Amino acid sequence: MNIILQQIQYHAAALPLSSQAELLNYVLYLEERARQKILTNSNQLKSESLAQWLLEMPDVDLDEDFRQMSMAQAMRGMEDEPCLYSLDDLEERWQ
Repeated sequence: MNIILQQIQYHAAALPLSSQAELLNYVLYLEERARQKILTNSNQLKSESLAQWLLEMPDVDLDEDFRQMSMAQAMRGMEDEPCLYSLDDLEERWQ
């Protein structure tokens, strides 16, 4: 057992039982906080790894693939709708 744990044990033994219970609760809180910090760091490393992987990934026209997919999703279900306008309805044409 290291010196710090020995000191904690020595001082904790001198405390009344209610204070020992409070000390135990605080130790459990510190333990949970340390566990959460480890998980956060692990998730951050995973996110950074994913970001790095995406940066290093070769360009395979993902923008074009996304554009086509998003247009298909936007137009989904509109194939059977009647056309309400024709080219004759345009007042100004794009050049």
